[in-house]
Amino acid sequence: MRRSASRLILFATVAVTVAGGVVVNRHMAVPVGEVTSSPVSDHAAGVSQRLSALFVGDSFTVGAGVAGAANGYACILARSQGWACNVDAFGATGYLNDGAGFYPTPPGRALDRLSADVKLYAVDMVVLDSGRNDLGKDPAAVVDAFTQTLAEVQQLWPSARVVVIMPAYMSATPYTNYSLVHTGFVAACGAAHATLLDPVAEQWYSGVDIEGMQIPDHVHPNALGNQFLAGKIADSMARHGLGDLVGARVPS
Repeated sequence: MRRSASRLILFATVAVTVAGGVVVNRHMAVPVGEVTSSPVSDHAAGVSQRLSALFVGDSFTVGAGVAGAANGYACILARSQGWACNVDAFGATGYLNDGAGFYPTPPGRALDRLSADVKLYAVDMVVLDSGRNDLGKDPAAVVDAFTQTLAEVQQLWPSARVVVIMPAYMSATPYTNYSLVHTGFVAACGAAHATLLDPVAEQWYSGVDIEGMQIPDHVHPNALGNQFLAGKIADSMARHGLGDLVGARVPS
């Protein structure tokens, strides 16, 4: 397994260095974006390096509420499990949305960014956590764009395990077109042999203090919320037969 590289896309104001990569925070209101990777040695004490993971997504994935990907759920989960954490995530993007209107140069849809990612990252697992910014659009168009993205992931990383997180905000109430989007995602993941995790069907947010896990915008997770998401994803992966990938407990 080769060590992951880092790619920096500039447009904004504040740059900070985090574990193994340079992170640029852009317009913290929503459009925050990173393409970054952690060193393979940056994992929890006593947990050996087991694989390299790539998380592709939006502002949730990039850790918009906690100053970047190093503090977001993806890298919390990766460190706890001994995974190298590679992140390609931009706020205001999705399977359909390319970020236009939020960036001087739109970063592109998830699909558009994969051709650059494959040049940077040799990965054993790809986690797709996108689509939140598409939920107001035609469900058929969202499912079609997702299906194309999933096919491209499999084309670029044919031996990688693929995990998909159904698009959902931090709410116990299903969004209006959930059933149509869900039906399409289930079919696409089934055909592609990808593992689908569903926060709505699995009731991740039922009976919990959602507001206490969000930053003041009442949308994005705070530090506690990111820890919560990391644990929920690990538990869900184990229930879906991926226990070999999530053997360690996510610290609470």
